[in-house]
Amino acid sequence: MLKFLVYPAIALSAALLVGCQQTPVPLGAAERLYDFDHQVHYSQTRYSDNSFLLSIDSDSYAHFQQQSTFLLRHAQTLCGSKNPVLTIHTGIQDYERLVSTIRPYQPSLLVSVHCEAVSDYAPKPQQPQPAKTPTEAQAAGLKTQS
Repeated sequence: MLKFLVYPAIALSAALLVGCQQTPVPLGAAERLYDFDHQVHYSQTRYSDNSFLLSIDSDSYAHFQQQSTFLLRHAQTLCGSKNPVLTIHTGIQDYERLVSTIRPYQPSLLVSVHCEAVSDYAPKPQQPQPAKTPTEAQAAGLKTQS
């Protein structure tokens, strides 16, 4: 009797798992997404593992700061250990402290993200120079304190 309950349960579980798999979006096709942390609606187009196009929907002037923060964080997430390079095409909003007129419709923030490998020729932090001995300081013409 137990076999009659276990086998259908396993088959049903397997069917549900197969049905819940997400099919990957093909390269070059836009995918509509929502970020709950920053409350941002956006679409993401993947051209390769290192090239993306993000379109962040504009909604309000006050929300632009969250959209900008989302953009930087999401670009870093997309690139992983590589350096994200952002090219902004449209959607930068002007800052006005005291708005006296109605703001016109703002286009979506459209940004290309390219992931570049960390270069070997990046400037390295300078090492501190060891302190000179009094004789080396005198030879260099520097005054020493006694």
